[in-house]
Amino acid sequence: NPKNKFVAPPFEILRRNGKMSGVDGDSLNFQISSINRTLEDFKVGGKVITYTKGPTVTQFEVKLDPGVNVNKVVNLQKNLQMNLASDDIRIEAPIPRKSTVGIEVPNITRDVVLFGDMVTDERYLKDGKPLNIILGLNISGQAQYADISKMPHALVAGKTGGGKSVCIFSIIFSILYKSSPEEVKLVLIDPKGNELI
Repeated sequence: NPKNKFVAPPFEILRRNGKMSGVDGDSLNFQISSINRTLEDFKVGGKVITYTKGPTVTQFEVKLDPGVNVNKVVNLQKNLQMNLASDDIRIEAPIPRKSTVGIEVPNITRDVVLFGDMVTDERYLKDGKPLNIILGLNISGQAQYADISKMPHALVAGKTGGGKSVCIFSIIFSILYKSSPEEVKLVLIDPKGNELI
């Protein structure tokens, strides 16, 4: 019945034009010198050769000297964290498909990534995948999606304030904007009664 045709909420109600900050040269130089100095202090041959600034973290790529075991960098995680004066860092040793070790450090200023900016992208809206959900931006600032029709199960986990609720809402709103009730039936169960009220 044309009268009951589903209409997604208008894009106008969504916040858009998220803030993407530039590179803070002073912080960047401090972080690079801290990583290089820590490696030198512990006699681990290698140095930072490049970096990639993402919305929330910056990944520094360390090129190790020939013969240096990547586990030596992994074992320096606490020392690197202390010398970088950071709450938390993540080491990827090695970075997939690269011959470098990645050290991810949280940005002092985090960029604002808005759902409205991503859901209004025509390439996303017209990709022909009704269950393709928006996850956010990766470390390179590229849009990240996941087609949940290809995953029988998914676990959303993380620490308090890590974005689990935002992820769940992003899944729901992604489906809402790409599919009609005739195409997708969804059952939501909230045992604690504090998430989906």
